[in-house]
Amino acid sequence: MTAARSAGNPRLERQYRRLLLAYPRGFRRRHGDDIVTTLLEMAEPGRSRPAAGDGWHLVISGLRQRLRLPAGRPLVRVSAVLVAFILGAFGAAAGSWLSGQTLTALPTDATVTALMTQMAPGSERVTVYRSESAWDVTTPSVLCVVEAPGWTPEVGRDRLSADGWTVTSIRDLPTSDGAQQHGHVFDATRDGVRMRVAGFVAPDASAVSVDFSPAEPAAALPATITGGLLALLVAWPLAAAAASRMRLLPVGRRRLVTALYDLAMAALVLPASAAAILAARSTQLSGGLVHAVQDGVNASPYWVSATPRLLVPLSVAGLALAVAGRVIAGLRPPAEPVADPVYTAD
Repeated sequence: MTAARSAGNPRLERQYRRLLLAYPRGFRRRHGDDIVTTLLEMAEPGRSRPAAGDGWHLVISGLRQRLRLPAGRPLVRVSAVLVAFILGAFGAAAGSWLSGQTLTALPTDATVTALMTQMAPGSERVTVYRSESAWDVTTPSVLCVVEAPGWTPEVGRDRLSADGWTVTSIRDLPTSDGAQQHGHVFDATRDGVRMRVAGFVAPDASAVSVDFSPAEPAAALPATITGGLLALLVAWPLAAAAASRMRLLPVGRRRLVTALYDLAMAALVLPASAAAILAARSTQLSGGLVHAVQDGVNASPYWVSATPRLLVPLSVAGLALAVAGRVIAGLRPPAEPVADPVYTAD
């Protein structure tokens, strides 16, 4: 019937088949010809393009089909939510990583020493510490400790401001009860580099520590949010497609694929949680240093019950298990045991 109709109106059939791309491929393979045949039979003579109502109905019905989960399977819904959470967290981390490629390189030791001498005149000793460990801090930083007798935060702030740095107000730091020294902190930013200056002023001497980091890129927060949202848009259709395909698998293969997917989610939920925590922190514009969401996979000072180095192997293992499950599920397209509802015109 479709072939006969196609010979009479091939252009209309082609346009209907383009609209059917909104449906999953397996659904199109099983029911595409029947849907197109029905639509061609219902079309009035001489029509060269689908009616607007038919077009919208096909697209919306196709998208609903892609998002539909099997009825009466609460565990499948729980799995879909977990998949959305995991992919959303890793999507936010990917967006954060992309924005992080624009970070400015940190100053050299000689430049750091010169800045400290300028900001804290009369300093007796400047010691620069650099951390090269991915497990130590969430962003590259330089810690500089300066012993500067008679130094006050106002002196350092004014000198940096005169040199073109954008400085914040001076804030008090908490100190222990009865301490002889008072702590103060302020931030200074210039040319993509940020300094967090912390000074402890005592009656006989002052100590200054400065933490350097790349300044937060303007695109960091939008990139993090966009990456998470794009991943969420992919997550639910992906989970629905996997659940739909598993219904068609033989019992033995279905159990194997289910076990692989379950193990994959169990492995990925911890690193995804670490990334989600840092993503949530990055949306809090608290004036902190750079929030690198992807570092939730590498190093996370917020975890006390898991070794940070375990997060990378868990991520790799989870991805490998998910890929293995997908490969085994797609070895051969199985036959359809249960008929899906076909398109009916409104």
